[in-house]
Amino acid sequence: PGAFVTQFPLLDSFLRTNWGDDLPDTVIHPNDEMLQQWGEADERDEDHALVYYYRSGLASLRTLEQIVRWRFGGWEHVENVLDFASGYGRLTRLLLKVLPKESITITEINTEAVTFQTERYGVRSYATTTYPLQFQPVERYDTIFAGSLFSHLPEAITRGWIRRLGDLLTP
Repeated sequence: PGAFVTQFPLLDSFLRTNWGDDLPDTVIHPNDEMLQQWGEADERDEDHALVYYYRSGLASLRTLEQIVRWRFGGWEHVENVLDFASGYGRLTRLLLKVLPKESITITEINTEAVTFQTERYGVRSYATTTYPLQFQPVERYDTIFAGSLFSHLPEAITRGWIRRLGDLLTP
């Protein structure tokens, strides 16, 4: 991670400003569409694209932290989190800064992304399906995060997933 970061001075500055020397994992899968999205937007260079990638992940983490503080009083009171439709781990790598890997479960329809996160981060995982009722994890979750998914789905499917995910929340 250190060699990768130092190649990109803007990214290095951003990461060190937010995490000091305890940097998040900086290995990004080459098929990570969230990074590809930033790289294609406005023809940004790679350093800027990487900063946008981490900044958007950090924005998601901070939003989730606000909810966790409001509902639970802090991360120390959260037993488990489901990162639903997690992609290649833009948020997962940052969740590992606040929770142990045993408290994080990811799910994704892309089995390559599931394999990457399971092997890279050691988190629990499920490959998911396109049908909400077929998604049958064996546990419930204190917190479920779904970013950058429902805006891409038809309303009826989104409603089905919201109901299914709601059923998976701890009381």
